[in-house]
Amino acid sequence: MRAPAFPALFTLCAALAACGGGGGGGTPLAPTPLVPASAAPAPIPSPPDAEVVVDDRAATVATAPAINRRVLGTNVQWTDGCDGLLQTGSSAWNEVALARAVNLAPAAIRFPGGGQADAYHWQAGIDTGSGRGTCMHVFTDAMQTVWFGHGEFTELCRRTGAEPLITVNVLTGTPAESAAWVAYANAAGRMRVRDWEIGNEPYLLWDRHPAWTRSAAEFAALYDQHAAAMIAADPGIRVLLPLLTPHLASLVPEERRGWNATVLAAIAQRVDVVAIHNAYLPFYYPHDRVPGDTEMLTAILAGAPAVAADLDRLRAELTARGIAAPFALTEHNTLVTLFGTIPIPRSDGAAASLAGAVYTADLVCMLAARADVDSAHHWSLIGNWLFGAVHPDGRVRPAHRVLEALGRVLVGRRLPLAVSSPTAAVAAFGALPAQTAMPLVAGLACLDGDTLRTVLINRSPTRALSIRLTRRGSVTGIATARAFDAADPLAHYEQAADAPDWRDLALGADGDGLRLTLPAHAVVIVEQAPAPTAIASAR
Repeated sequence: MRAPAFPALFTLCAALAACGGGGGGGTPLAPTPLVPASAAPAPIPSPPDAEVVVDDRAATVATAPAINRRVLGTNVQWTDGCDGLLQTGSSAWNEVALARAVNLAPAAIRFPGGGQADAYHWQAGIDTGSGRGTCMHVFTDAMQTVWFGHGEFTELCRRTGAEPLITVNVLTGTPAESAAWVAYANAAGRMRVRDWEIGNEPYLLWDRHPAWTRSAAEFAALYDQHAAAMIAADPGIRVLLPLLTPHLASLVPEERRGWNATVLAAIAQRVDVVAIHNAYLPFYYPHDRVPGDTEMLTAILAGAPAVAADLDRLRAELTARGIAAPFALTEHNTLVTLFGTIPIPRSDGAAASLAGAVYTADLVCMLAARADVDSAHHWSLIGNWLFGAVHPDGRVRPAHRVLEALGRVLVGRRLPLAVSSPTAAVAAFGALPAQTAMPLVAGLACLDGDTLRTVLINRSPTRALSIRLTRRGSVTGIATARAFDAADPLAHYEQAADAPDWRDLALGADGDGLRLTLPAHAVVIVEQAPAPTAIASAR
């Protein structure tokens, strides 16, 4: 019998990749500087709701790990001119959208899908003198010219400074085809592609293309065949194995629940990285009623701790099997509902909301703090209904603002951060499990030279929280703070004039620390730098 939850989960990939760009007008906003002019001190309440302590003592800094910037990845698809990154009917760039992509500067980019990888044949995207070939759009069955192929993908990676990740076609492609792609990509003079994912969500049940559905045993054989051929073509590549996570496995149809055990017992080829898609949350799959705003917002903001717990369980499962491969979340985004039987426009497009951006920031910071995470890729860069961080006309959505800011924060070394925070009970909601004591405040601290940048997340849907931020090593010279919030955190921000943006946030002194108030459902970035005494004396 099938679990009642997941016809929806197993057609989720289809719905995501079938989405197109949204509408609306407005003038694109220029990037906002992260550090503004100093703001006036705020009144100090006492005592604070939460305490945040950064350990920046010299001995700690000396051994602190480099921050993992690879969690700042994104996705692009080959279809529809890379969802609008190209001009219609050609391989010429849409320069306005390209400028936004370059400005975002993702650390890594995954290609050619998504579900669209399952019908992509890479040779169709190579100019051979007779023009581009065609591939099938997997959710319309229409044949499309491949204007965005391997060359355009690697050029995008060059322009943005991103590392490439390619997902090979294991459902309608062959091991020889995958090996030939590795050989072509990594030939002398081309941008080397180290990371190769062996299939996209092979555990899916393909309702539209039933012949593509594979059992776990069938996929294990395909994984071995493709991995062996690709490693033979270039032994220096890394291969990524897609798996379910424990919580996701508990929600899928019953016949798929032993997927990991079957695959891991059967494969003979090495696993360099484990690819997972467990962060499309909270995913209200029943679609049987319209959820209330506070209920929905609470569930969105509770996503990152649920993902962390799921990763812990998968890590224990892999460790028991002697597998130490790190995780790559090769897709993630906010997802509440998606074109259900009851139209719920307010939740269908949560990926384009302020709440969705706060979840993205919380998730990225959590992943950056884990030693067992290799990378993470937001779904997606552009267009793709409301999932893209950039609209094809160049307008940016809230996720772009957050990811762009985090790109300037995740630099240097990651320092230990202790948070003493109030907690809240969170009810189960769709795919989100219940949590008995979710911390309302989370954070990440990065030291770049002498500058400390601390990201603080307020997961409360309604409550502002006062914070005391202290350092164990240095004394703050100059401190500034910015907040990313909005009066309506569930609105879909497509119009530049209405889109939330970073704003100055007041700081006050509190003994040897700082006092600030985190707005409800917000991301705050505090920057602390030494006092410019040397510059002042030189003048």
